[in-house]
Amino acid sequence: AEALAPPKFLGDWSQIDNHNADIRVDLNINSYSGNPYPADFFIRISGPDGAAKFPLNSQIANAYNDWHTMVVPVDESQWTMESGTWAALINNVNSLQLNLEYFDGSETVYMDNFCITDLPPVADFDSETLTILPDNSITFNDLSVNGVTSWNWDFGDSETSTEKNPVHTYTSTGIYDVTLTVSNHFGTDMITKTAYIEVLDDSQCTRFEDNFDNSPISSVWNFREGTWSLNSGYLRQTSNYYISGNPLAGCYGLVGSPYWQDYVMTCDFRSTDNDVIGFVFNYQDEQNMYMFYWNAQSNLRILYKWENGIGTELAQDDVPYVSNQWYQGEISSIGGEISVKINGDEIFSVSDNTYTSGIVGLYCWANNQSHYDNFRLGCEGVQINLTALLEGPYNGSEMGTNLKDNNILPLVQPFSGPPWNYTGFENLESIPDAPVTDWVFVELRDAPNAASALPATMVGQTAAFLLEDGSVVDLNGSSPLRFSIDVQDQLFAVIRQRNHLPVMTANPLSMSGGLYVYDFTTSAGQAFGTDAQKDLGGGIFGMYAGDFNADGTINSDDKSVNWDMDAGTPGYIMTDSNLDGQADNQDKNDLWIPNMGESSQVPE
Repeated sequence: AEALAPPKFLGDWSQIDNHNADIRVDLNINSYSGNPYPADFFIRISGPDGAAKFPLNSQIANAYNDWHTMVVPVDESQWTMESGTWAALINNVNSLQLNLEYFDGSETVYMDNFCITDLPPVADFDSETLTILPDNSITFNDLSVNGVTSWNWDFGDSETSTEKNPVHTYTSTGIYDVTLTVSNHFGTDMITKTAYIEVLDDSQCTRFEDNFDNSPISSVWNFREGTWSLNSGYLRQTSNYYISGNPLAGCYGLVGSPYWQDYVMTCDFRSTDNDVIGFVFNYQDEQNMYMFYWNAQSNLRILYKWENGIGTELAQDDVPYVSNQWYQGEISSIGGEISVKINGDEIFSVSDNTYTSGIVGLYCWANNQSHYDNFRLGCEGVQINLTALLEGPYNGSEMGTNLKDNNILPLVQPFSGPPWNYTGFENLESIPDAPVTDWVFVELRDAPNAASALPATMVGQTAAFLLEDGSVVDLNGSSPLRFSIDVQDQLFAVIRQRNHLPVMTANPLSMSGGLYVYDFTTSAGQAFGTDAQKDLGGGIFGMYAGDFNADGTINSDDKSVNWDMDAGTPGYIMTDSNLDGQADNQDKNDLWIPNMGESSQVPE
């Protein structure tokens, strides 16, 4: 079978050559007897100065008993010259022939819509993500049709590109329009997508947080390997991906900027498996990073440094995790000082400044169910140095440490129930080697003045240890408290304990030596309110004892409802106000009775 194009398709083709023009024809072949003779399905163009052929055998199967558009580009590189030269041929094409030959003549060939396209382009594009963080790159993909030959991108931030699929880095926060202008030999088209790219603000202390409550997963996350999905308000990875012997060949959920430095990451995590779960930080690329690696099967926790794919153990211990149990991880990397905490307990503390900035991320290896929730990446924040005394255990020079000395002090923070209802994960493997008197609960409020420092101004809270000299310290027994916050107005601190009246600073915390400091003990007026602290003698002041039910008022209920029931009972109990390990007459007679009628003056 042979078909010749009418004269309107012939003549000078030089204006459409190599400009993404196509010869197109719709074919439908019925009752075919088998494949055509080899190389006998083609389009041929010819003229006084030559002939060229384009084979179509690879497309013919699509037209059996169905309409299919055959597409033949007008481009020398796609044709086979039979005679002459392409340059001479296209100046005068006087024949365009479609040829199809079968073994017998049973086929019926239908042909329609024979044309040569000369359409201008239609612009369109998309991007790999719509939300990013500053200094991260994003790839744009051209989706334009009709033979585009040139591209002009405007990313909305005064930057442009002429690449087809450019990679662009946004350096400033904001919402950006993106415009693509495309052209070919036959025309130009432009499309603008308004408010298309959002660059999140990471200049605040909370650089990024995700509670994984809303579907779909935020496009800020960059997942590498694994199967990631949202489930009941947390993120899960379910692929069991790994390469044996290579901890780097695991699953990653990465977020952040390569320029981020001096940060604190917190995240709740659990594994239903017994293989590796953990985190990476100061991530440079696939071969260079720090990694926290926890393997229950091998009873190993390791802090790795990876350099060019070679791992160095910076710290290690042999503690397994419990499957299906949630943990809270906290990793800080500040000025070359690295700290890893699990449930508030510092398990690793090392100095290493190989990497001082980089991306952070979730990590697992050979783990078929790893879960993550309440991810937060915050700034270095502020350090707090507080001093306060409890009346009950105070002996005239310092506070007693009977609870610790007699192994009564619990490993888990005691403020999870009412009235505190604190949700922190603080859960230690052991009490640090420090003179700990008791747990305390510290709250920071950010307000213009003390009177306006109401609960709504609370910006951070944590469980901490109170030492015998009144120092309020981190759970390692020595470090100042750190809060990953930005201070907008002024900081006020609230200290609460189980059976003493809480106090709040009467004045803002002052900055000294890079720390916010405050000493409650120097006068009654250091606590907000009127005579909100007890005179302990010698110019020393402390928190009132005897609030056995922690309701903020020392009254008859403390005795009749609480002390009467506990009297004579040993242990870590609310009615032991002198913290000697037992509820007895000393708690009632020496502390509760003298303080009857006193109340908390913390703004509530």
